[in-house]
Amino acid sequence: MALELPDGESTRELIKCVVVGDGGVGKTKLICAQALGQSIQPEPKRTHVHCIHGSHKPSVFAIDKYYKSAEIQARSNMIVDGVPVALRLWDTFGDHQKNRRFAYQNSHVVALCFAVNCPQSLESVNHFWYNEIKNFCPKTPIILIGTKSDCRQDQPPEEAKPLRRTNFSQKIRECTIVTPRMGRQIAQEIGAYYYECSVLSMTGLQDVILNVIRAALCKQRGKRLLSKQLRKVLLPQLQVPQKPPRPQTPVIEVPPSTYHNDLTTLLESLFCYDVVFVVEGRQIKAHKAMLIAGACKMPMLFADQPIDGTECSVESQSVSDDGHILTVIIAEPSLTFNALNSLLQYLYSGSMPTCNVSSEIIEAAKFLNTTITKVVSEQNDAVNSLAFWKTVVAKNMQELLFEKQSVFADIWFDLEDNVIPAHKAILVSRCPMMAAMFQEGHFEEANRQIVKLPGMNLKAFLAVLEYLYTDEISKTYQGSKIAAMAVANFFCLPRLVALYEKVIVDEIETDMFNVKNVVEYLLEAEMHNATQLKAWGEHYIITNFDKINVNALKMLPIKTARSLESRRWPPVWYLLENDWYTKAAMREKTKLQKKHK
Repeated sequence: MALELPDGESTRELIKCVVVGDGGVGKTKLICAQALGQSIQPEPKRTHVHCIHGSHKPSVFAIDKYYKSAEIQARSNMIVDGVPVALRLWDTFGDHQKNRRFAYQNSHVVALCFAVNCPQSLESVNHFWYNEIKNFCPKTPIILIGTKSDCRQDQPPEEAKPLRRTNFSQKIRECTIVTPRMGRQIAQEIGAYYYECSVLSMTGLQDVILNVIRAALCKQRGKRLLSKQLRKVLLPQLQVPQKPPRPQTPVIEVPPSTYHNDLTTLLESLFCYDVVFVVEGRQIKAHKAMLIAGACKMPMLFADQPIDGTECSVESQSVSDDGHILTVIIAEPSLTFNALNSLLQYLYSGSMPTCNVSSEIIEAAKFLNTTITKVVSEQNDAVNSLAFWKTVVAKNMQELLFEKQSVFADIWFDLEDNVIPAHKAILVSRCPMMAAMFQEGHFEEANRQIVKLPGMNLKAFLAVLEYLYTDEISKTYQGSKIAAMAVANFFCLPRLVALYEKVIVDEIETDMFNVKNVVEYLLEAEMHNATQLKAWGEHYIITNFDKINVNALKMLPIKTARSLESRRWPPVWYLLENDWYTKAAMREKTKLQKKHK
């Protein structure tokens, strides 16, 4: 079928470009991306795909689509260096056994493709395709195109060792990604120009199309010396190296707080309860530490006998073999079970089971001698009520931990010659590891009142306790953030680990850059399961690799250091390619200046 231009476009230069290469290298997608003017999304990944053999489904972009689609035909018309052209891209099968003689007829330029993520397809350039092209169209210019250049972002190419020379090419050693230098070497051997592109990101595609047309027009100029419009056509130009996009900086994500749910669960589970309210003949079990955190100041909590002027009675009785004391408070007759139960649910969870604060609940608040519900009754916004509850509870929890340590304490921690009192109920509700420690039948700490923690940092442990009590990171802690993060990881507290990861990252970003500190943090992050800090530290190093002292990397394991070096940004192949491009552009500029003299 002879190529013809539509009526009214006879002044355009008709360019027939035959696209060849192994199956699966992206010939059809390259043509479709140019014809449709949009990126081509990748197909679903297959379990086993090779360039020549495998599950690749061959397809061909039919040339008659240029005639059937006015949109595609219009996009194929362009002006290059002042010359109006009509480009016709001819797709072909990649099977070596197919006969492509018809496709090569009357071609003006051949686009020879290989995939940068398939070194075998580059080997075929010399072993098969070059010989076929020279057999059917020996004088037609060749453009060597490396497709799928975006694959280098996922897997940096390895630098090739010296290659052994064969007939027309150097033997491609076993590697996963072809470097630009390797592609350029093959192009030089077959007398072709070399370019790279990606139909996924559309980078380099216009360079390929423009220089394919220039190569064809320059060949035409040699045959039509009197053509004025071909005199200004440039030779195929150097392609600016495609710099990979900068890796996205990891964001430290802090898991949502479970403070509200943890304390709510404590009221429901009733683990380690130490006070029982008897109301209307029914029992309500609670925890003295939580009642104090809820701003309850009723004298009966601290008394072991009735208080004058009240209608309540107080009893103390032992409920376990270890001498655990339970306080039983028989409430006054005017108090209702539902009112006290609703009030306790608010003190533990920050939410009322009923929509409005009734007079009975206010009466229950007077019974517990707490003012927290008075403020709640004046607010209609549930969100503000919950925020106010957390503020009050956190403040009282901090006082309970640091100022009233011995009040109702039922567990003590021994570390660095200090004994730290605490409350099992709060620890069990907030820390799953401590819940396992203190429950019967799991660990030996379940039957001990003093738990020894040898080798643990005292200040860091107190900072972790403050988080368990208040759900906030300690503002007074001046010790090592890494030490506190290590204790948090020891007690399996991922949210606290993330909070310290964020604090450490913020400190590094605000201070002057110190690579040695980042490397040290990277080591500690890997040791203490701080995966987000590790990812951030690795990103910081690979994006500032040129500022790194070699001695700093020696602190890391050899495998880690090599991994960081292989993922550095900009990658080594880009730096080498950019250096080659700068020198080559300078040579071209010097040559052009000498020509005009």
